[in-house]
Amino acid sequence: MKIFISHSTKTNFEEELYIPLQNSELNGIHEFVFPRENGQEIVIKDVIRDCDLVLAECSNPTFEQGLELGWASGAYVTVICFYKTGTELPKDIQQVSDSVNEYTTVADMIQKVKEVADTL
Repeated sequence: MKIFISHSTKTNFEEELYIPLQNSELNGIHEFVFPRENGQEIVIKDVIRDCDLVLAECSNPTFEQGLELGWASGAYVTVICFYKTGTELPKDIQQVSDSVNEYTTVADMIQKVKEVADTL
């Protein structure tokens, strides 16, 4: 499965999201698209259309992330949102998500991603 990783640029996404996912067993099973890896420039809207799933870490969402999720929803790509315990997920993010999941640690999030991916 090809999975696009959506996240806020206001967080340390390399350390908190990219590296843990790259080091997880999921990386050997699925193809992850990390849109801001190594400063690469991609046309995100086009890439999302070619994915099977958008995994969104939405603990601190930005306008740009909302656009990504809207593009995914409009292209009928499944959107799964995750947010850290203690943060509030905006209603508009919930409305474009097929599933919303709370997590406590990165390991907890990865386990929940695995569970969700196994059902698709």
